[in-house]
Formats: sequence, C-alpha cells, structure tokens
Amino acid sequence: MLAAAAGGAEIVRYVDPDATGTPEDGTTWAKAYASLNAALTAEATNLVTAGNTFRIRCHSSGTDDTTAATISSSWVTGASNTLAIDANSTYTLAGTNAVLLTITSNYVRIDGLYCEVTESGGSNGRGIYVTGTVGDTDIRIGDCKITGTCTGTSQGQGILVNDLGSTVVLYNTIVTNFVNDANTGFQAVNAMAGTVAIYNCTIYGNYYGILRPGGGATTTVTNCAVGGNTDDFSGTMTIDYCCSDDGDGTHAQGPVSGDWDNEFTDAAGGDFTLLEAGNCVNHGTDDPGSGLYSDDFAGTDRDTYSPWDIGAYEFMSEAPESATIPVFMHHYRSLQNAD
Repeated sequence: MLAAAAGGAEIVRYVDPDATGTPEDGTTWAKAYASLNAALTAEATNLVTAGNTFRIRCHSSGTDDTTAATISSSWVTGASNTLAIDANSTYTLAGTNAVLLTITSNYVRIDGLYCEVTESGGSNGRGIYVTGTVGDTDIRIGDCKITGTCTGTSQGQGILVNDLGSTVVLYNTIVTNFVNDANTGFQAVNAMAGTVAIYNCTIYGNYYGILRPGGGATTTVTNCAVGGNTDDFSGTMTIDYCCSDDGDGTHAQGPVSGDWDNEFTDAAGGDFTLLEAGNCVNHGTDDPGSGLYSDDFAGTDRDTYSPWDIGAYEFMSEAPESATIPVFMHHYRSLQNAD
C-alpha cells in the first residue's frame, strides 16, 4: 500500500455495485459508490495542494460494474500524491463497444482490476486507454486481467497507450482473447506513443500480442509469456527473457515442443499457471522492475525463487485457489481487513 504524503493523509473511498446504503458517498462499504466512475467523478480533487494520496477500493457481491470510467484531468496528482484503484476478484468492470477505463491524469496506480471487453458490430472496445495526460506521467498497471469477446469488424485492445508524454509500466497482468479471425484491428497491448515497459505479463490468444506501430512508443518487454497469438510481437521493441512462439528477442525461450500446453495448466480454459517442466520456469531474470513488485499475479513471493519465472505466475507445486479468474486473494484479504 502506498504511504500517505508527508504531512497529509490517505483518503479512501469504496465502490460496490451492490451497496444499498445511503448516502452513496463511498465512505464505507455499506455506503459505497455504485460504480467506479461515480467515485472518480464525485471525488476528483487536487491532491498536490492538499498533500494527500487517494485510494479507491472496489468489490462486488455479484453485480458487474457496467459504467465506463474516466480518470479525468480534474484529478491533480504528483509523485507523492498518487491516485490508486484497488480491486479484488469479486469485482468486474464490463462493457460492450466501450472504453472501460480511460486515464487522462498522471501518477495513477491500477491494481487487481478485472476487465471484460465485448466488441461487436463496427464499434471499438477497449479495456484501459491512456491518453491526453499532461506533464510528467507515471502510470502503473499491475495484477490485472483483461479479456476480450470480439465478434465485430472494428477494433479492440486490452490496453492502448496513445500519449506522447506518458510513461506506463505494466506488470503481472494477463491479456487474452482480443482476436476475431484475421482482423488486424485487435491487439492485447498497443504501444502507440510514449514509453511502455511490460514485465512478467502473460499475453495469449490475441491477434497481435504486443503491437508497436511505426513511430510508436519506446517499448521494452521482459519476462513475458507471449504466445498463441497470430503475431506475438509486431514493430520495433526491446524483448528480453521472454517466451514466445518464435523465440523472439535475447535470452529467448519457446514453448516446449512448440506447444503451450506444455507451459500452461489450461490455456484454453484461461488457467495460465505454469507447468514445472515448461520453459517459462526458471528462465526469466530477477527483479526487472527494479523493486516495483516482488510477487506474482496470485501473490506468490517471486524472491523465493531465482531466477524469476516468465509470465504472470511463478511456478507453484500447488495451484492457487482459483486460477481461471483473477485470484487477487492478497488484495481481497487486505480489503476485508480495511476499515
């Protein structure tokens, strides 16, 4: 958890689509905002002037949050005055032909968010979109899972970064199923502009895994499992310690015998936990984010093992409690224990 700024406080608000308490002011779980967007709109403030940090906690008793959310420029943030959004495995931000979360402010932290994107017809569908930020930008997206259901003829992206001034770090995140036959408009990650660093992510079953268009973002990819895509990597980027269909980059690996069933427990079913005999195990590099994170998607301590594994999971002799949905039990327990 981020510490409060010196002399300031950490402000916490709650989101639960099933909450029924009044007033709906987000001050407790019972009085939680019904949508993430409602919280972001009502609470937008100048954190730098106040000297505070802000955290929005999200969970649900069963109802998806279907309101597209925007972190607007009304959120004035700084390196010591961040805006964090924490979600647990009960909460899903879902929508059809929409951008589920648009980020136009700086110093944002997204942790544990599950996005379900449906793209149909001729409209776009996106999970997280970074655009229009101003000044120094430090956006971190970790422990998330973004899935697509794509049947249309337009575009769909799990994560799109299209901001010249942005610095975006993506880690311990799974992006899957942004594909519709031979339609090239679908990408798990589109690094269109800015600076994008991608660490320990699993990107599987998309048309483009990671797309860096010509003249796009300065992009580095480390410790990532990128496979089962029509094209794993497209464009100029630095790839190191990754496992992919074609063994791209330096210190490269490919799936054992060219088959991802030898790497993942059940990729077709969405279970990307690692198999002990796979090439993703013990073939990454330690701490590529220089202290940014030290556990995996399920909360397993990566520092227990050296070298780190490739992909969103470290290998465990026993699988996490549920791997086909975002586990985030470390997040969930912290939310249960929160005031």
